[in-house]
Amino acid sequence: MNLTTPAVRGCGKRRQGGLYAAVGLSANGGRPLEEFMIDPPIMWTQGPFRGTRFEGHKDGACDLVQWVGEQFYPFVPDFVEEGRKLGFSRLLSPKLDLSKVRPYQSRLIFIHSHAYAGGSYKLQDREASYRPHPDMRLLCAHSTNKTYAHSPCVFATWELSALTTEAKHRVDEATPEVAHITTPSVKYSVLKPLKANLSYSPALFLTLPLTHFEVIGKGLSAEQEQRLGDNVQFTATMKE
Repeated sequence: MNLTTPAVRGCGKRRQGGLYAAVGLSANGGRPLEEFMIDPPIMWTQGPFRGTRFEGHKDGACDLVQWVGEQFYPFVPDFVEEGRKLGFSRLLSPKLDLSKVRPYQSRLIFIHSHAYAGGSYKLQDREASYRPHPDMRLLCAHSTNKTYAHSPCVFATWELSALTTEAKHRVDEATPEVAHITTPSVKYSVLKPLKANLSYSPALFLTLPLTHFEVIGKGLSAEQEQRLGDNVQFTATMKE
């Protein structure tokens, strides 16, 4: 299995003995991460929550829904770019029964409070090669000029993140057109928005296939093995 990379993340170091749902880095490149973005993002109206929620499938498997805390990842691209570099890793409560979670059938679905950019904005024109849009014609049909009546583009959250510096999201000017973003785990560059009048709302923005589990430290405890069930075979021990 392809594992995540041990490193300090936006949420800090991974917990010794903790069990994590993971999406590893593909050794052969794999599908572009942008294909897994939810565009436009789907608004979430049930309020913030901690931990993990299960959403069942008709075949008995289930997805894991998690809220990405803005205190660790102020903006959507902070979380996505970290995952692009290190792989995705999310701590699971020791109370969860994971027997119905099935790697490559179950998904990790992520919500962020700044995923839905309501209001209006005007962005610079992008070239086809501009990340996070490898080919705008294939991945996104949204205009770079959003009015109040239009649904927002999830990819616009990259440019819009250049408007604000936060404790874990530093914005530095590279050129009059480009900003450099620095987080605890990653650096990335974006085109600056031309103008914006925004009102953010929580929304689903990313869905990924869960590939495996990772336990940090010496290995699985008896209780973790029981909770995992057959998923023990899809679990790796990570030394950090």
